[in-house]
Amino acid sequence: MDNSANTLLKDPAVLPEKGREVVVFFIDKEMMSPIVYCQDCKEWHSKKGNLKEEMIHQWAYLDEFYQSLSMPEVSAERLEKLRAKKPITILDAIFQAVEELSKEPKEKPIYH
Repeated sequence: MDNSANTLLKDPAVLPEKGREVVVFFIDKEMMSPIVYCQDCKEWHSKKGNLKEEMIHQWAYLDEFYQSLSMPEVSAERLEKLRAKKPITILDAIFQAVEELSKEPKEKPIYH
C-alpha cells in the first residue's frame, strides 16, 4: 500500500473529527457513506442506523476520499433537486402504462 493510502485510510481506533462525514470500509469488503461518528454517544451513525464498530475495517474522511479519486462531489444544489423529485411508485407506473395503452389505436379484428 502506498503512503497516500496510509494517510487517507484510518483505523477505527482513531476517531474522526466531530461532525465530519466519513466513508467506512467494513471487514466484509462493503463500504458505506456518509457516516458521522458521534463523540457524545460514541456511536457511528448512518442514515440506516448505528454501525457495529467491530465490523469496521478502516475509514476515510469523505471529502478526502473523493479528492483522492479525482472525483468531483455533487453540488448541494443538484443534490437537493434530485432529492426533491417525487419517486415513482409501482402504482404510478401501472397507471402510466394503462394510460399509454389507452392512447394506442385499437386494431380492427380481421375476419375471414
